Amino acid sequence: MGAYFASLSGALRNVIWLLLALSLANTATARELDFAKVGQETLNLNAYASWAEDRTGALTFDLARSDNGPLTFKEIPGGAWNADFDRSSSAYWVKLPIINSGNAPAGRLLVMAQPLLEHIEVFCEAPDGSLRGTKTGHGMAFDSRPYPHRLLIIPFLLAPRESQTVWMRVKSPFSADLSAQLWDSTTFQAAEHADAMRYGWIGGLCAALALVFAFLWAATGQKAFAWFLGTVLAATWRIGENSGLLPVLLPWSGHTLATVSHLLADAALLFFTVGLLLHALGKRAADLPYRRALYAAGGLSLVLPVLTPWPMLAAAVLHGGVPLAYGVLVLLSAWLAVRGARVFLWYCMGLVVPLVSLYLQHLPQSAWIGNVLFSSYSMDNALVQGLVVLAGAVAFQEVQKRQVHMRELRGLLQEQNQALEKARQAEIDLESQVSQRTQELAMAARRLEALSTVDGMTGVANRRRFDETLQVEWGRAARDKRPLSVALIDVDWFKTYNDRYGHPAGDACLRQLARVFEAGVMRSGDLIARYGGEEFVLIAPDTDLNGINTIASYLCQEVFALALAHEDSPYGRVSVSIGVATAYPHQGSKPLQLVQQADAALYRAKQQGRHRVAGPEVEKEKA
Repeated sequence: MGAYFASLSGALRNVIWLLLALSLANTATARELDFAKVGQETLNLNAYASWAEDRTGALTFDLARSDNGPLTFKEIPGGAWNADFDRSSSAYWVKLPIINSGNAPAGRLLVMAQPLLEHIEVFCEAPDGSLRGTKTGHGMAFDSRPYPHRLLIIPFLLAPRESQTVWMRVKSPFSADLSAQLWDSTTFQAAEHADAMRYGWIGGLCAALALVFAFLWAATGQKAFAWFLGTVLAATWRIGENSGLLPVLLPWSGHTLATVSHLLADAALLFFTVGLLLHALGKRAADLPYRRALYAAGGLSLVLPVLTPWPMLAAAVLHGGVPLAYGVLVLLSAWLAVRGARVFLWYCMGLVVPLVSLYLQHLPQSAWIGNVLFSSYSMDNALVQGLVVLAGAVAFQEVQKRQVHMRELRGLLQEQNQALEKARQAEIDLESQVSQRTQELAMAARRLEALSTVDGMTGVANRRRFDETLQVEWGRAARDKRPLSVALIDVDWFKTYNDRYGHPAGDACLRQLARVFEAGVMRSGDLIARYGGEEFVLIAPDTDLNGINTIASYLCQEVFALALAHEDSPYGRVSVSIGVATAYPHQGSKPLQLVQQADAALYRAKQQGRHRVAGPEVEKEKA
């Protein structure tokens, strides 16, 4: 009897599944994707899904899927919509109905062509209303990815006769390219191996170029090799960003880091490329207009990192200004090659291939319709090819320089023989001139040494003098087993002081404070130095923690007694915060920890309200 009911229950279940499948077949749209019927075929997402633009970028999932919501999903019956929306501040929603009409589980991998999409949210909605969500993106930690890969991949798995509606939200100001493909996992794993081989070849070639030119630079000291080494390293960074490999190798999390890395990679590549061309151009007066053009193109590399807080503006400059700058470099190289500088023909050829790929990559409405694994590889491969040609340009340039140098050297040798002959006839006069010149050089060297250790604005010792003195005093204290103390001084709210009174007034304020600090240092062995910006530092040998606290409190009081007006300060006048630290050095120890302790104490002084002295253990109240 139990077996009978079990078989009846199984038959009933099959009938229910059949009715459900027929119901789904009747309600499914023409764009519904059936995993059981497509086999191992790779499918473009935009041929099956519909899309909608959220211009506010703030709509929730409930509003996006609501029939009465503000979004209207668009599709092209029987065709495919263009999935590249270029840079945009909008959020884009994609709706994809999927079903598995088979009797076995079926799955697919949704592979995004653009690895730099910052934020992706995927919601899988079952017919009963239950949801399963996933978040990933270039602006998130690599560990958050549901499928570990350089590209952004979302796996889908459907049980037998299961259906779902996939909702995907993408927000990425630098590139809202929603081009994607649905892959069979087995097929993708095979393609993934070939992709790893391709990028292994690219990485190996970049590493070889970097090692060769690093060795050449170390062996010869030629600046051209250094500039090209920087270009190779920046290009490797750019390839890692463009391909999505950088988060794999150096995992991070956060929108800001991803944005900064993306901008700095392009800025560094442009900077070193311009530097390479400037070095090749030389410093002849006749080439001044060309150098100015190169400076203008290279200036963009300094602007890009500043635009980090404004992603849309940064994206506009990155997608429009950077290709334009490379276009200027190509045209300038071509013009110089026409005028007879043959080395610039190599530079032109080395830049034109990456330039064309860059324009194609940043061309609006250029949705990727091929294999998504090649979407970034084409640009990266072109960049590596350009590096190889540029390596030839640098080598050709150095060969030419060597030939010119040898001709100049032969001429110099001939002139030297003539000069030696004349020198024999005037040996006494020459010795006198040499002696006089030696004395002048010694005096100039002493003056230069003094200038190199003094801060030009405040007149106190500079950072270099501080570093040298700290090393010397640290070694002396270690030998004598005596204490060594450091006080790190920071002017409170100095940025607002500059904003209100102007930078000339700020400079004058720093000079006055420097005079106060110099007057407050009583012992000849103590040193007050400008540490950087509005920070000063005091080295006090043979001084314990109580002693440095006393000195710091006196300086804090003296600054406050100046009564320099500062309307943006809660105290109404200029004040300073001071962090102090003391160490008993021993042989083999390093002074860096002492400075770090003083810096930490300075941070505590600021947290406690500023205008005070703080130490590692003892904290002073307001002076």
